[in-house]
Amino acid sequence: MMMEKLHKYMRNFLSDHAGTAAIEAAIMIPLILAPIFFGTVDLGMAINSGQNLTSTTRAASQYLLNGGRSELDLIGVINDSFEGTLLQSDISITTSCACPNADALSVVEGQTTPLPYDFRTATLETMEQCSVICSDGAKERVLVNLSIDYTTNGLYKDIALNKTISVRIE
Repeated sequence: MMMEKLHKYMRNFLSDHAGTAAIEAAIMIPLILAPIFFGTVDLGMAINSGQNLTSTTRAASQYLLNGGRSELDLIGVINDSFEGTLLQSDISITTSCACPNADALSVVEGQTTPLPYDFRTATLETMEQCSVICSDGAKERVLVNLSIDYTTNGLYKDIALNKTISVRIE
């Protein structure tokens, strides 16, 4: 008698499908939400790293605008203000001299010679050489281009970021 009741109870239990949807949902919902969660975390980390790059380039431009003229010190400012680790290869600094609206004029022993080029390469340490007078009468300008590359390490995917600024020094 006891076996028959147990057999009947097991048959009723196995034929009942009332909790199937809840079990399927309990299995599927985490599988759907996990990629969304990881993507959201990665996006947040990328936004934070982008803000960090913006803050770092702002500090570098402030250094240049306040009279900083050493490339090594500029790299130090960049590394100090960045929250994380930057490799030397991630930082690109180019300095050039330019006449924005005209050709440069070279004056040697009283002779004026037009120099038909837009940019001359210089360094922060040698930018005093950017003293040629342009054909429109203005002095050559010094332009410092700074580019920082950084890859944020995400949970789901790494995201490459770049921030580039140009600072004109008078």
